[in-house]
Order: sequence, then structure tokens, then C-alpha cells
Amino acid sequence: MNKKLFTKGSVVSAALIALGIGATSALAFGPAIFSNLTTEQQETVQQARELRAEGNIEEARELIGEVRDEVRADRFAHREAVKEAIENNDYNAFQNLVTGARFGVDVTEGVFAKMVEAHELRQAGDIEGARSIMKELGIEKKGKHEHGDKGAHWSKRQ
Repeated sequence: MNKKLFTKGSVVSAALIALGIGATSALAFGPAIFSNLTTEQQETVQQARELRAEGNIEEARELIGEVRDEVRADRFAHREAVKEAIENNDYNAFQNLVTGARFGVDVTEGVFAKMVEAHELRQAGDIEGARSIMKELGIEKKGKHEHGDKGAHWSKRQ
């Protein structure tokens, strides 16, 4: 996982992480992730599981690596599309990209406008101003100690 995405604290990253579209690791193909894979990717993961059970660990790792790389590429492309929607202040495109995603807050046009404002502040170097807006929206960065070794991420404040 690219830790720079988390450490820079960009508003776009915050939105993406809160949306639950972060990258997955090769070991993260559990039931929740498995359901988001294409049929072909699911079959490949199943084949890798069978290879692993037979003791063909290296072949299984190669197959999982291929699926992981595909998933990462798809998520990177999606993340870039969401980032572009925020940068272009395109609420409709943003909504189409995040439909069904868990975000923690209802992203109305007003909330989206604040997210765009926070992103612009972050781009201009006003990190505290961006954080203030995100906090106002109820989205705050949480430290890695609050979530084990998963690293810092953004979520709705409880």
C-alpha cells in the first residue's frame, strides 16, 4: 500500500479512504474483498487457494499477485477519477463514482462543495484550514494506534 497517500493528509485521500476504496494487500482477499472481484478474478483466487492447499505456494503467490495488481490498477484508476471529479468540482461525476460506497456522512452538494474547498486549501498549502473543514464535516483523520497496524485513515467521528 502506498503510505504517501496517508501521510500527506490530502483531502482527496481522505475522501477516498473514507469511501473505502483504498488498496488491498495480497493477504486481504477475504470474504468482503472476494465479493468485489470480477468472476475471472474470483476464479483465479480460488485456483490460488487450491494450489496453496496442494503445497504449490509459489504458484499461488504468483496468481494472487496478478489479481492484487489488477485490483490495485482498477482502484488507482477509480481513485484518479474521484480526484478529478473533486478537482473539477463535478458533483454529478463524484456521485456516480461513489454510489453505494460507505462514507460516514451524506455527501450532499453542500458537503461536496466543502470537500472541494478543503481540497483547494490543501493544494494551496493550508493544511490546517483543510483539516478544519473536514473536521466540521465530521470527517477526521485517525492515528494508526487507534486502528492497529492499518495506518492512519479518515473516518466519520463517532
